[in-house]
Amino acid sequence: MISVQTDMMLRRHVDAILGGGHLIPEFPLQKDSYDELLRKLTLVHGRMWQLEDEISLHYTDDHYVAQIKRELDRCFKAIRPQLVERLNILAVQAARGDVNADEFLTTCVKETLVSGERPILGYIIPDSFGEIIERVCILKIRIWKLQRALERNDQEPEMQNLINSKLQQCIDVMLPRYLQALEQVWLRIIVEPHMPPEVSVKLYVGFGGSDV
Repeated sequence: MISVQTDMMLRRHVDAILGGGHLIPEFPLQKDSYDELLRKLTLVHGRMWQLEDEISLHYTDDHYVAQIKRELDRCFKAIRPQLVERLNILAVQAARGDVNADEFLTTCVKETLVSGERPILGYIIPDSFGEIIERVCILKIRIWKLQRALERNDQEPEMQNLINSKLQQCIDVMLPRYLQALEQVWLRIIVEPHMPPEVSVKLYVGFGGSDV
């Protein structure tokens, strides 16, 4: 399933990028593969998280904060939307059987069509394929940071319990919802491959009204 593969890819990228400290955002290229787009999305959001931490540490230095905010705006307003849009286009290309579509996505299309799965009717999630992947990416980064925080030995027991509670909420509640939403949006794209790639996918899913 695409949600399982995406989860594994993002986990690998988060560990490699955040663990290695190499957080220099790169602009997406037209021929980037699905895995490469996930890597760059992780890179951009990891860098934005790092920049926000810098602002909180140096909030009295107006000149430095202004520089950081300019880079933050570049990541958020220029690079991030391109990556999300490219993920949307790649998904629709794969559903159409485009010869230029990423091989992994094309394989997912074939597996889904063979299984005969169809979307669940229910509540509307006004997110595109790329936007839901972005949610998963941000959550995976948050999980990584919470796990690193738990490894520290200088935390008070109350803080450790709070961090652990937040971590379990992310892993047990939020992540399964996001991955389920990703599966449903993916199924919708396969069912309606004629949808233009520039239009965000509106999908009905059965979450009982829960906010995902």
